[in-house]
Amino acid sequence: MSMKLLRTSLILVSLTGLFALFVLVMPWTNAVTVYRGFGIELPGKIDSAYLEYLTYLAAAMSVVIGVLYLLAGIRPKKFAVIIPFLGWSLLFFGVVTLYHGLRLNLPPWPFYPDPIISFVFGVVILATARRSDL
Repeated sequence: MSMKLLRTSLILVSLTGLFALFVLVMPWTNAVTVYRGFGIELPGKIDSAYLEYLTYLAAAMSVVIGVLYLLAGIRPKKFAVIIPFLGWSLLFFGVVTLYHGLRLNLPPWPFYPDPIISFVFGVVILATARRSDL
């Protein structure tokens, strides 16, 4: 049971990163429309080349991280050595997103899912990795 929960958790977390594939293939004007659809306020100058660059950079990193979680979820025994790191990484990510989201007084959506997913799955991955037969 622990192995199944571990694999499921790793794969579900991977989907949050792989979702950024959509950002990578959409034109910047569409990305801005999506941001605004989620209620995200953007700075006055949305045609900033650096803001666009940072968005695509973050999306690319999210995809890479998503692939890493997916590989660990598909082949947990092969990637056993990094699974605790992946769990601790989620907890770190949760602390960072929670701190800065609260500091910046972000609205619940789309802010809350990031730290919640990070804390819940970080703990589940760490707990199940110890109990699984890796």
